[in-house]
Amino acid sequence: MDTVGFAVVAAGIVLFGLISRRLETSVVTGPILFTAFGLAIGDAGLGIADLNVSHGFIHGLAEVTLILVLEEADFPGAETIELVVIVTVGLSILLHGVTAAPAARWYGSLTRKTPDCHEMKSVSVAELPTRGR
Repeated sequence: MDTVGFAVVAAGIVLFGLISRRLETSVVTGPILFTAFGLAIGDAGLGIADLNVSHGFIHGLAEVTLILVLEEADFPGAETIELVVIVTVGLSILLHGVTAAPAARWYGSLTRKTPDCHEMKSVSVAELPTRGR
């Protein structure tokens, strides 16, 4: 996401903080408002923010958001779902952290052993692909 998109998202969060008290008595909830805001500024709307849904950060943010929503939820089983999400996120962080360095070393040794490996070929910066804006 570029600087303008980040600023628009930050402004939306601040604006929500300013009006959230009034929304408590309204039929419009926070999730409805944020969904509409995301559609409005994303590719489906104005295209201000490049919201790449397949990006890992967005998935992580969605999991943390789910934890926060469930914290305030008042329905049977919310505690169980919250516990499952917290354990899943914690295990994901732990396992990614534990396996990242050994996996990178293994992959590096594998590419060094393969002379015609694409990763070992020198490429100038001008030849690298870029994202279109």
